[in-house]
Amino acid sequence: MRKKMTAVLAGVGAVTALTVAASPADAASSFTPRNGATGKCLAGWSGHTVAQSNCGDASTSWSWVEVGTNRGMYKNTSTGMCLDTDGDGVYLSPCSSADGGQVWGTWDGCTLWKNHVYNRYLTGWNTGTVSMRNYNDVDSVSKQHWFGQPC
Repeated sequence: MRKKMTAVLAGVGAVTALTVAASPADAASSFTPRNGATGKCLAGWSGHTVAQSNCGDASTSWSWVEVGTNRGMYKNTSTGMCLDTDGDGVYLSPCSSADGGQVWGTWDGCTLWKNHVYNRYLTGWNTGTVSMRNYNDVDSVSKQHWFGQPC
């Protein structure tokens, strides 16, 4: 009985350690991603809408939630929902690392945001909309660069 109790307590200690270790990632500082071509910031609103907007209001604040090596989710701090894609459109959904449309990686100094399932990049357009495109499948590659995320 003593061995079983020791094993249970050791397991509880490990779970507690994992919870404590995970807390700083959840409390990561927020950032405001600004598109390299338009100068507008990525914004998310209730109703699952994602577009570009003037920088500085709550809708343009995001955090990175790491879910694996060089992979994570972008969480809008205003809505509490995560950036999601179906390979073409971009929208917000309840956060779930099991949803491959929400798992992203960053390249080029954290300025290129690539979805791992669709292998396409977040792209900002002059109209203020955002969508997914293949790398450099745009008239200006700066439309695929988002500045402001700390690496």
